[in-house]
Amino acid sequence: MILCVLVFAVGLAGTALAHKSEVIEGYKLETGWEKEPPTAGIPNSIEVTISKVTTSDKKPDVSKQDQQKTPKASTKKDEKKSAATIKKTPIKDTKPKTLSNGVSGLSKSLEVSVKLNDKKTLLKMTEDPKIKGRYLAPFTPDKTGYPTVHVYTKIGKQDIEVTFHPERVESAKSK
Repeated sequence: MILCVLVFAVGLAGTALAHKSEVIEGYKLETGWEKEPPTAGIPNSIEVTISKVTTSDKKPDVSKQDQQKTPKASTKKDEKKSAATIKKTPIKDTKPKTLSNGVSGLSKSLEVSVKLNDKKTLLKMTEDPKIKGRYLAPFTPDKTGYPTVHVYTKIGKQDIEVTFHPERVESAKSK
C-alpha cells in the first residue's frame, strides 16, 4: 500500500514539473513541451495554452515559488544536481482533453520564441483545432540545456507578455 502511494506521489511530482503557468491581467498562460521529457535531436513541439482566469487560478500556488521570470546564473554542479532530481520517465497524456475557458483566435498575434544555448528561434504557433486556446509549434532542440520561452500576444487592447523556463532538454544518452 505504501509503495503504491509513493509511486503515485512521484508521478504527480513529475506532472507538476512538466508545464509552467502564470496568471497575467485576467488570463492564465501555460507553456511546456508537447512530448516530455524533451530530448536533444528528437522532434518535439512547444505548447502554449491561454485561458481566462478561474477562481482556482487566483489562489496562491506554492509550486510557483520555484518559477522565475529571469534565469539565475547556474554552475555545472547546479545543472547536474537539478538534472538528477528530475524524473526522466516520460509523462504520458498530460495535455488537457478540453479547455473550457480557452482563448481562441490568437495564432496571428501570438509571438513565441525559444532560446536554447544562446540560439534564439522564432516559432509559428498554430491553434489546436480540437482544443480551443491550445497553440503548438514544432521545435527540435539541437542540444541539451535549459530553454527560455518568451510569449507575447495582444488580447483585445491588453498586451500580455511573459517568459517561462520549461523543463531541461536532456541528451539521448542520459536516458
